[in-house]
Amino acid sequence: MNWMTLKLRRLSTKLYLVFLLMFVTLAAVVVTSYIAIETQGQHLILTDVLGEQEIMAERVTFTLTNIGEMGLNNPQSYRENIESQKDVINKYYGRVKDILTGFKNYEFEYTKGNVIELEFAESFRMEFDAVVQQNLEIWDEVGYYIEYLTKPNHLEEHEEYAQKLSELKSLNERVLENASHVTRICREEAERKMTLGKTFQYGSIAFSIMALLALIYLITDNFYNPIVEIRSIFKKMS
Repeated sequence: MNWMTLKLRRLSTKLYLVFLLMFVTLAAVVVTSYIAIETQGQHLILTDVLGEQEIMAERVTFTLTNIGEMGLNNPQSYRENIESQKDVINKYYGRVKDILTGFKNYEFEYTKGNVIELEFAESFRMEFDAVVQQNLEIWDEVGYYIEYLTKPNHLEEHEEYAQKLSELKSLNERVLENASHVTRICREEAERKMTLGKTFQYGSIAFSIMALLALIYLITDNFYNPIVEIRSIFKKMS
């Protein structure tokens, strides 16, 4: 009787262990799936916002360059259109500044009332912070040229105005290059996290299959086979 009790206890322990492993692996699959979905969602939002940032930055520098050229070549038309053009530039400029500030604070308003909090690995934060800070500094420089080139009285200093316009054109390359750089490193980080998430998912699924096979083996070896033997004995006795 004691031997039978001990055997049953061992069997129940094995079963509990297998069920525990299955629960852990199922939880792992759920967690990794949730992380993968969250990562993909953040990646899609970042792609959208970063694309908008690049477009807005290009519009600012393109429009401002055209205004500067107009000021040098057609001052009269410049004075007639400067106010409306300046409003457009400031609108685009402010939007880019808001995006970059949001990146710096890891929080920005994606749509009205929908605030997005960015979550990055600590190893990526240093690179991301450095690139965003560099973009903010460059964008401050752009703000200076906006302020200078959109003031009609500065046209009186023709050579200096032409020099500022030339500096803006040189700065334009850095603006677009850095905007693209932020997009690229965010895309690479998102792809790395998605690959890691998929690896964990596949590992969890494989482990779940192994646990299921172990459970089938225990049930077969400790329940099904003895029952078959008992049935065979009863048939012989009958």
